[in-house]
Amino acid sequence: MRLDTSFEEIDEAGLTKAEIWIGTKIKERRQARHHTLQALGQKTGLSRSFLSKLENGKVSPSVPTLLKVAQALDTTIGTFLDGLTQVSEKDLVVVRSSQRPVVARGGSSFGYSYERLAHPKNSGIEVFVVRFTRGRKPLKPFLHAGYEFNFVLKGQIELVQGDQRVVLEEGDSAYYRSSVPHYGVARGCKEAEVLAILIASETQHEAVSPFSLPAGFSRRRSPVPP
Repeated sequence: MRLDTSFEEIDEAGLTKAEIWIGTKIKERRQARHHTLQALGQKTGLSRSFLSKLENGKVSPSVPTLLKVAQALDTTIGTFLDGLTQVSEKDLVVVRSSQRPVVARGGSSFGYSYERLAHPKNSGIEVFVVRFTRGRKPLKPFLHAGYEFNFVLKGQIELVQGDQRVVLEEGDSAYYRSSVPHYGVARGCKEAEVLAILIASETQHEAVSPFSLPAGFSRRRSPVPP
């Protein structure tokens, strides 16, 4: 099954149809759970105004925002993204490069775009390619329950987690608790591309995450200690 490329088109408000799709799915889930916007706002820490704009396709959601909303509605990000790409409950899941819609573009207020990769349904793990826009910094740090693993595919980023700062180059990786405020910024003269693996909750992490190392980072040129 091929992705309908119309999801990559941009509407009159400047959002892709993929972003509008996500807002619609969030609204459907919220109403199915009999939550008001105010109640959802109290559970996520997001304002009623922002949630309304999100549901109506007037703002672009970051990955941490989707995680917060998904957790508040007792579901996963997949509930909002399924239908944009092929989803399978079998042992082998394949998503072709042509099936990866850009969910949020680099000109967004949080400074990056992202595409969802192959994803076993209801696994508790979300996998993305994140592209950091050169010269853009998010308006505020992100935080969400769970853990995150980053691997720099291209370029260079400065990763900030709490009071720690580290520059990661192509081939470097980092693993950290994502409930601590964090963000990344592209460095140098070009955008950066990062493979990001998110474990939605710390409970799920203990059960399904393959990354059982303490928080830290590794360099491709340095041997990893036993």
